[in-house]
Amino acid sequence: MYPNAEEVGLKISLGGGILFALLGLIMAAWSKSQLVLLDGSYSMLDSFFTFLILKVSLLIGEDRSKKVRVEYWKDFFLILRSVAIIVFLSYLFRENVRIILSGGKAVDVESVGLYTFISVIGGLVFLYYINYWSKKTNSRVLKLEKKGWMIDTLLSASIAVSLVISLLIKGSDYDFLRVYLEQIFVIIIVIVNFPYPVIVIKESMIKIINNK
Repeated sequence: MYPNAEEVGLKISLGGGILFALLGLIMAAWSKSQLVLLDGSYSMLDSFFTFLILKVSLLIGEDRSKKVRVEYWKDFFLILRSVAIIVFLSYLFRENVRIILSGGKAVDVESVGLYTFISVIGGLVFLYYINYWSKKTNSRVLKLEKKGWMIDTLLSASIAVSLVISLLIKGSDYDFLRVYLEQIFVIIIVIVNFPYPVIVIKESMIKIINNK
């Protein structure tokens, strides 16, 4: 048994999240890429709530008699994080639909290529270690962290796919679609991942009600 597995996993997730959030936001400011902004902003948002949940987990470690109360706050923060993700995804959906209707926006393929490579490889590495520590405990929090990193890595992989497609159709009869590629991928990612925070809210609400 690994009594501190949850804390170790959360610390790894927090460190990786902050690293990739800063990398993503810096690259987004340089490339003006909506997908890179989505990737970096998601990492920053998730890191903030990972930090709050980590602090709660450390409180449990200091005083096990507070476990029920602290578990309540942990679920409360999970709900807040999920609500923030829903708001964030909703904004991205609306904004990218608006961009498509206004004529789309070109992607700076060259400037985000290196970022995409680092982000995908790095995401897989952190996902491996978080998954490793997740198997050492039955922590629902670490399982959610693992899901969060899967989404984040998927976002990075989607950037790579959009770049490849953009390069393939450049100069062809479908060249006009390049200005819509990024927005289409963002909308698809939003739709696919929207149920995730909704499920987390439902599960956490049930736990909070049952522990009253």
